[in-house]
Amino acid sequence: ANNRFAITRDFALDVGLDAVMMNTNLFRFYRPEWEYDAGVLIRIASTLVFQRSLSRYYISNAVSYISMMIAPPDSLSVDLAEFADPYLMPLLSTPGMEIVFDGAAYTRAEKVERIAALPLAQKWLNVCVNSSSSHTAATNCGRCSKCLRTMWALESVGMLEAYADLFNLAYWRRFAESYKRSQVAISITHHNAFAADNIRLAQRHGRKVPSRAVSLAVHTFHFALSLFRRAVSKTLPLLHLRK
Repeated sequence: ANNRFAITRDFALDVGLDAVMMNTNLFRFYRPEWEYDAGVLIRIASTLVFQRSLSRYYISNAVSYISMMIAPPDSLSVDLAEFADPYLMPLLSTPGMEIVFDGAAYTRAEKVERIAALPLAQKWLNVCVNSSSSHTAATNCGRCSKCLRTMWALESVGMLEAYADLFNLAYWRRFAESYKRSQVAISITHHNAFAADNIRLAQRHGRKVPSRAVSLAVHTFHFALSLFRRAVSKTLPLLHLRK
């Protein structure tokens, strides 16, 4: 957390602002899960601290309005990180401070497209969600879901090389094709809005996207293989007990 804040602090200094690291006691009375369950409430709680000084606060959206409209019912989850923002923000606003849900006119990929050419983005962009104990630098790991998703969007708009100092491009080039196949597959099987968003961006910029048939076949094979391995791992201990 300290290393991640250091990135925020240095960016703030670069644009002539101050940055203050905040703490929260929210987990004392709310489920101590990570971003997906508590992230929205923590950010709003931090904002409400300043309600005597702020009349309006803009908070970025998770998914676009169009994604919310076309998402099938079986894709909706119970977490607060995606579809609850438009309902939560007006309810959490106070008489003296309006919390504005901002940016939902654009998808995630479109946002990347809009900022890709900005020098500040090329210097400071940080999207990583890798929280493993081996990744404490808080830089972009280049392997987590958000790093990979962002690199594909940057590649689609022809700006990936400009981010060579922020992402592991060697890893991307090695696994890009398999990653893209997995995204095509989950856009079909799980109606994943982020995957579909990146696919549309790539197609709009004339980039090659893996075949749907091949992607589904590979995805199904790996899924079946994982089920087999899981069954074997659970069966072997039972066989040893019988002996």
